[in-house]
Amino acid sequence: MSAIRIVKIPEGVKASLDGSQLRVKGPKGELSRNVRFPQVVITSEGNEVTISTESRRKEMIAMVGTLEAHTKNMCGVSAKDLSTV
Repeated sequence: MSAIRIVKIPEGVKASLDGSQLRVKGPKGELSRNVRFPQVVITSEGNEVTISTESRRKEMIAMVGTLEAHTKNMCGVSAKDLSTV
C-alpha cells in the first residue's frame, strides 16, 4: 500500500464504522461523518481507525491525510468540554 494512517482512539471515546458513516461517541457528545472516497479504505478495529490507499496518486495520498485529520478532530471534540468555547 502506498499510504497507511492509523488513528488511536482516546480512552472514553468509541468509534464505529457503519458502511461509509464514521461515528465517534464520547462523554461530550457524538459526531458522524460520511468518509466514503474512491480508492480509500477505512476500517475500525478496537481502539484504532485505519485509513489506507493502494494508489500512488498524490490526490489519493492527500485524501488519506485529510480523512486522518477529520478522524482525529472528531475524537478530540467528542472528548473535550466545549461549553467554554
